Amino acid sequence: MKKYGLLLLLIIAACQSGPKNKQAETDSLNTLKEVDTAVSETPYAKEIAAQDTLFEDGSIPTSWGAAGFSDPVKFKRFIISFKEWVKNDQVDSISAHVKYPLGRIKNVDDFKKNYSTLFDGLLKKAIADQHLDQIFRNQQGAMMGSGAIWFIESNGNYYISAINN
Repeated sequence: MKKYGLLLLLIIAACQSGPKNKQAETDSLNTLKEVDTAVSETPYAKEIAAQDTLFEDGSIPTSWGAAGFSDPVKFKRFIISFKEWVKNDQVDSISAHVKYPLGRIKNVDDFKKNYSTLFDGLLKKAIADQHLDQIFRNQQGAMMGSGAIWFIESNGNYYISAINN
């Protein structure tokens, strides 16, 4: 009888620890949801998620696929990084994403020498002001700043294909 009494006490004790663990599990899930929400509330999150098949002026852009882009969200995330590189004049990062030759720019060294001419104040402003959900695209790629700079995707990477300034 003592054995059954001890067994009964152990079962009761084990059952009572359940709700505490369940609460801890719920708290952990809520914490994860809060972290996920905080990450998704970055300044660009709404622009990345926004529809981009009809522009503010009523025009309808070419599909991302027809423009040669396999993953529009990945490209938009690249553009976020690109904007930071331009803002901070990170020439090495930018030059690694140029499709050479680029007009009269034959290689990385040429690009670095001519960076300040290529990325003048007007181009930097056009890049900074570009909304991710308003990136124009056609069969030539995607452009920012009313055609000031064009991008293409090649082998899963993104490159500047033209600068028109």
